[in-house]
This record gives sequence, structure tokens and C-alpha cells, in this order.
Amino acid sequence: MKMRVGTLLCVLALVGCAGPSGEAEDGEGASSTGEQPGTKSTGLRLEMKVEPRVLEPGESISIELTVLNPGPEPISVSFNSGCLYGFGLWNQDGELVAPESPICTMNAPIIRYEPGEVVKRSFRWEWDGRQLAPGVYEFRAGLGRRGQIESAPPVGIRLR
Repeated sequence: MKMRVGTLLCVLALVGCAGPSGEAEDGEGASSTGEQPGTKSTGLRLEMKVEPRVLEPGESISIELTVLNPGPEPISVSFNSGCLYGFGLWNQDGELVAPESPICTMNAPIIRYEPGEVVKRSFRWEWDGRQLAPGVYEFRAGLGRRGQIESAPPVGIRLR
């Protein structure tokens, strides 16, 4: 009887460690075909500049992400990997289509943004004309590998 109770407790403990879905709360654990941009509000202000907004094959987009703590108190954000900032392109069906998922460290820091602190990150993405069909896409950048924790307002781009 003691053996059965002990085994049951071990199984329950292991199941509890896995969590309800095995995915991270901020969505970074989602599959690349089911990832959605972040909607969680951390209290930070995220802004993004994307240039150009129309691309021909072989051209690149430059992205500048600005993260600001506009409030009077520090804001701490928990990440589930070493990819603190990132971007992605979504098609008109809401599917993440580019770029391929970055390789991130298992380091899962908590970053503290002080009042008035500004963090800027720059990214570049080149369209070779083969990886995506011409069309209209939604570009997002923000906190997390693809902006899943929170993202700046999306920007529409056209690939011709």
C-alpha cells in the first residue's frame, strides 16, 4: 500500500511540473506555424520603424524597435529564453511565415526596465523572392523571439 501511494505521489508531482500545455506563458513555445504576435501588456511602450514598406526581390527591410518604460516605476519582464527581442512576418491568414525561428539560449532572464529607460534594437530581413510569394504581409517586432510577449503596432509591407 505504501508503495502505491508513493508511486502515485511521484506521478502527480511529475505531471504538475509539466504545466497544462508544456508551452511558455508568453507564447514563445508555440509552433512556428501557430505563433501569434504578443498582446500581453507589460506597461512598456513599444514602437517600430520599418523601411522600406515595399520590396522587390533581393531588397532588405530595416527594422528599428524602441522599447520605453514611460512610467515612474521599474517594470520587470520575465523571458523564457535568451531571445529578448525579435520580429516576424504574418500572412493575411494570421500565420507566421518568416523568418525561420532564431536559435536562442536556454537562459531565461528577468529584465528590469527602469523609469524612462529606452532600449533600441535593429534588425534586417532580406527577401530573396523565393521564400515568400509576392503579396501583403504584417510585420511585427517586440519582446521575445518573435514579439510574442508584447509587440509594437504592426506595419503592413508589400512584396512585389
